[in-house]
Amino acid sequence: MSAIRILLADDHHLVRAGIRSLLEGLSDIEVVAETGDGREAIELVRTRGPNLVLMDITMGGMNGLDATAHLLIKITLPPSAKIFFIVGMVAVIRLSSVILKFLSRGTLKSTRIRAF
Repeated sequence: MSAIRILLADDHHLVRAGIRSLLEGLSDIEVVAETGDGREAIELVRTRGPNLVLMDITMGGMNGLDATAHLLIKITLPPSAKIFFIVGMVAVIRLSSVILKFLSRGTLKSTRIRAF
C-alpha cells in the first residue's frame, strides 16, 4: 500500500509542526507540503497531489473555507482525495453555515460532505 500523502494548511507554524511531529513516526504517512495560506494550499493541491488535506478554516489571507470551496468547485479532485478541517468551537458554527449555504445553492453535492 502506498503512503498517504498529506498537505498541512494552517497559519500557525506551531500547529503545523505539532501535527507533522505526530505524523512523522507513522510509516504509511508522508507530509508532502505545508502552507499557512489558502491560496498556496490550492496551488499545492495541484502540484503535490495530496490524498488528504488538513485545512485550518480560519487562516489569514484566503481562509480554509474559501480555499476548500475553490477546490471542490473549480478543481477536479480525485475521488480518493479528502479534506479534513482543523477547527475550534467558534469555527464550527461558521463552517456549518457555509456548508448549508453551498447546499442551498446546489453548489455542492451532499454526498461530498461528511461530518465525523
